[in-house]
Amino acid sequence: MKKEDKYKSIKEAQKRLVESKRDLLHGVDHASMVVENAFNIIRSEKLDVDSDVVELVCWWHDIEFKEPKKNRNRPCVYTAKYLAKKFGSKESIIIDSISNHEFGNMPKSMEGKVLYDADKIEYVNLNRLQKVYDYFDMGLLTKDYVLSVINQVLKVFYPEVAKNLNFDYSKKIFNKKRPKAEKLLYEIRSYV
Repeated sequence: MKKEDKYKSIKEAQKRLVESKRDLLHGVDHASMVVENAFNIIRSEKLDVDSDVVELVCWWHDIEFKEPKKNRNRPCVYTAKYLAKKFGSKESIIIDSISNHEFGNMPKSMEGKVLYDADKIEYVNLNRLQKVYDYFDMGLLTKDYVLSVINQVLKVFYPEVAKNLNFDYSKKIFNKKRPKAEKLLYEIRSYV
């Protein structure tokens, strides 16, 4: 993979994240934290992965396109195919990583597993969780939406994510941050 092609693609991803992010919690800040988490996992676990692919899929994993109506794929599948066309030799890893990064799925490739864990560690990122309340306070999120997200995270995501992380480093970070994250979510729930 040529570095200039990778950087051009990352720049495109960043632009798309700013201009048409999926929602308030899946923008450039989230993607950059997923990249940071991914490289921390790679270093801590001493993984032999294609770090260029990992960086690419971390930037692109939450970008959504308006898919043609004839296709009924999940948005991440369409995004994965779009990116994979640009990097043909890495097509299968890119498609596996992005298509299977969502909660309830599991990628087969090591690069995909890194993305999966890096993304799930964001569930316990206190700064990101605080934004839920901040956006509510600014009137950008409804009470029903905030309560729905908090309940889903506390009752479904946290128990399942804790069981499904792939790497010891990810489990350590998730379990270390989870009590403070849960406390913050309960506080936010009591305020809204």
